[in-house]
Amino acid sequence: MTRKALSAPFVAAPPGAVSSRTRLFLSPSDEAVLTEVGEHLGSLLRGDLAARCRLGAGSKHLGRAERKKALTPLSSSRWAGSVTRTVDDMWERGYLNLKDLAARDRREILEIERRSALAVGRGKGRKKGYVSRFERHQKQRRLQRLRARLASTEARLEDARVSVVVGSKRLLRNRHNLEKAELNVEEWREKWDARRMFLRAGGETGKRWGNETIRVVPDADGDYRVAIRLPTPLSHLSNTLGRGTAYLLSEPIEWHYLHDEWKAQASRHRAVGYRIHRDPERGRWYITASWSIEAPVSPSVEEAASSGRCLAIDVNAGSLDGRILDIHGNPAGRPIKVLVPQEGTSARRLGRLREAVIQLLKRAAGQGATVIAVERLDFSDARALGRQRGRRGAPGRSFRRKVCGIPTAKFGLTLSSAARRHEMTVIAVDPAYTSKWGQRYWKKPLDSSRRQSGDRHQAAAVVIGRRSQGYGEKRKGGQNPRRPEDRRGRAPAQRIAAIPGMAPAAGNDGYERPPPVSAVTIRAGTRTAGRHRRSTPFGTPP
Repeated sequence: MTRKALSAPFVAAPPGAVSSRTRLFLSPSDEAVLTEVGEHLGSLLRGDLAARCRLGAGSKHLGRAERKKALTPLSSSRWAGSVTRTVDDMWERGYLNLKDLAARDRREILEIERRSALAVGRGKGRKKGYVSRFERHQKQRRLQRLRARLASTEARLEDARVSVVVGSKRLLRNRHNLEKAELNVEEWREKWDARRMFLRAGGETGKRWGNETIRVVPDADGDYRVAIRLPTPLSHLSNTLGRGTAYLLSEPIEWHYLHDEWKAQASRHRAVGYRIHRDPERGRWYITASWSIEAPVSPSVEEAASSGRCLAIDVNAGSLDGRILDIHGNPAGRPIKVLVPQEGTSARRLGRLREAVIQLLKRAAGQGATVIAVERLDFSDARALGRQRGRRGAPGRSFRRKVCGIPTAKFGLTLSSAARRHEMTVIAVDPAYTSKWGQRYWKKPLDSSRRQSGDRHQAAAVVIGRRSQGYGEKRKGGQNPRRPEDRRGRAPAQRIAAIPGMAPAAGNDGYERPPPVSAVTIRAGTRTAGRHRRSTPFGTPP
């Protein structure tokens, strides 16, 4: 079998932006004003999205100037700019989703056609076709459905007919099956209205506190409060007489995360974007601030690998397995394993993933690690062709569900952001053969050590770390430590150590153990209990 050529490791780019979220404590009047403003701007957003979809094919910002001009009297110039910019991003994402769907269908069609052309069964020396005629018949039926869907998708791409659901398609489908979603009509409507509100404003460099539409400013007491520029039709809701059409929330806010960085960004009048949303399940309102950061100059792979110890992480379904390696590629310390349950909503899974990453990096920083080595995972093949390759039946469905459940994209973003705060460098390596070579070359040596024992995921992490440092996957031969009594020749005398907690026996103080029987005695034919013939680099002694 031809081995796949491995791509060279590279230093992952640090994040270019950060965000921080905190809770808003609102009075009943504050909540009523935010709800009315969000619903008004949300209706403008949906109308502008429909207008952009009717324009069809073209550039991302097709007709934006005319659409913004029409929205300005109904809101304001800045609100209209924020609405049209968001609509253009939504339309582009919908168009790219259509292209991705067409590409996935083409790949699956080619795979089914290739395997259908082969003979049914698994004959010796033949390429693998479908196992039975029944399976081949079912694949032919799926092939017809894929061709029909591909033709429809290509027609939509040609006319640029993009469909976007404001509020998520999943929540829309839950309306037709409330029992399965464990919701009633009132609960569903509350979620639907909260998702379709729009309270988002991009930052502006050079403006006071980085934003003219949604602004967080200090008051006379030194606290920070949120001020929102009201749309023109809702200017009568303003509570800031003489200071423009703005509404100032009654309760102050406090940033519990990245407060100093946010203050440095906003006080220097640099762009800070804000988003206000409501969580209907908790009945709370939140505000999220985001801003760009200057990415530091990334070192080369060689400079990063030689800077200190390395934390190698093997990402698996339900756990993160880590190993600390020194600069010579040797495992140091005990294995690190953090469980990441995959049950629950996506928000809860993301929260568990963040907590697991932070816990890993804290333990690694305590052991002097400055580099993080991870696999450059991409399960596009598993998602596109998973039903056509690999295992069949219930085991295949379970395996595909487990593989596709690994949060590769979220893990990469979370890890790069956390590594920046801990001043660590992330090196991405090729994921080929890491599990196989870890099982073959490192599983047994790690199991034989009392301090280095671990499972096959820990062995794979060692291979990942060594690959990022430029070392081979195999260990050097002849490097296993040998006890003094197993070495050739006379071993030094050894003193018998006293048992902890017990006084030494009489006459044992200063007693020295006799040296082991030498190879000369064995050659002479003397048989000693517990001593056997040993192989030497030149064969078995006579």
